[in-house]
Amino acid sequence: MKLESNWLVSSQTVANIQRFFGLELDPPSDIVTNNKSSTSNGHTSTHNGVHHRQKQEAPSQSKVEEITTTKDASTKVETRYSVKNRFWYWLFAFGATLGDDVFYYTFYPFWFYNLSPWVIRRVILMWGLIMYVGQSSKEILRWPRPSEPPAVRIEKRYFKEYGMPSTHAMVGTLVPFTILAVTWDHYEYSHTWGVALASSYTLLVCFSRLYRGMHYILDILVGTGVCMLLLAINLQFIDALDHFLVTHPYAPIPLIAVAFLLCLIYPCKDDNGWSSTRNDTTMCLSCVSGIMTACWICNQLGWLIDAKVPVSQPIMFPGWTSIALMLLRELIGCCIMVLVHVTMRTLVLFLLSLVMGRKIDRSKETTVYVELPYKFIAYFCICCAMVLVSPVTFKALGIPIYTFNV
Repeated sequence: MKLESNWLVSSQTVANIQRFFGLELDPPSDIVTNNKSSTSNGHTSTHNGVHHRQKQEAPSQSKVEEITTTKDASTKVETRYSVKNRFWYWLFAFGATLGDDVFYYTFYPFWFYNLSPWVIRRVILMWGLIMYVGQSSKEILRWPRPSEPPAVRIEKRYFKEYGMPSTHAMVGTLVPFTILAVTWDHYEYSHTWGVALASSYTLLVCFSRLYRGMHYILDILVGTGVCMLLLAINLQFIDALDHFLVTHPYAPIPLIAVAFLLCLIYPCKDDNGWSSTRNDTTMCLSCVSGIMTACWICNQLGWLIDAKVPVSQPIMFPGWTSIALMLLRELIGCCIMVLVHVTMRTLVLFLLSLVMGRKIDRSKETTVYVELPYKFIAYFCICCAMVLVSPVTFKALGIPIYTFNV
């Protein structure tokens, strides 16, 4: 592969970094092929002499050529690797989750329920912009991920996506530095510690992508650089945009229309018009539009205290009672979102079946005409429930949110 002639886009460089942190690919003689299996890659890892096995799905050869080891689509390959340092393994496993769906489902609600809706609204707006730029760039550039061997590729989900730029690196830069920028003049804390924590957060996420064999160094550098550039430009307008979306009487109309249009024109080149990156981007934009629409409704009802300015106060470590209440709100809020998700998933599929005049089976029909409305409407409603239903529920249970005047 011509791309690998440079160390910035070299699978061998990624493998060297992995070996430095104690992750090594076992000799090729340990690779076993089973032609009767379905299309998947698997691996077994050794933790201080103990082997672990995890199956992973490989992409088609037309997607990323160097990942597949055979032209037979029904081939299973088991790759063995050794983990010689458990500390780095679990640290980078944690770092990888900071850019996954589980992180979004827990981190954003926690800020809404317990910290500052004013701050997290700005993070979410930047998240929508940067994720769209990053994910659509993958579909346009179509650069492959590091090959195995020599590198060890741990995460199966992202085999279906291209690698340039690293959206994990973009999110890992976006979240801490947006929080740092928007709180700089509004909250009392040590700016030195703030910069140190934000930088550590970004470095952890970036190195986790190299350790887990999912990106070249150039993917990381471009993702981080593009994110910092977009932050430098758009943070100049983020207050005005948030104010417009929360206070303007007709703000939800252009917001929802633009978000849905961007999902519709997403540059996906797959045959059925749908891909893993389009799925994630649709989820992201529907969440942004759902959260901001719900905040607009809260402001219209007079619930949103920090619609114009943040509720500023010194940042102090909470007591044990406050921590327990925070975790309780988070648990109840997540339960509400899961309930809404299950309800809306069934309802949206039912409505799509009525509109199309036939029963929709998502397991057999993954097309843009099914997935786009299904994902957009479902996640839009989930995020509306997170902002609208949860504060009312908390007040009824005697654990109100101080930033919502319900």
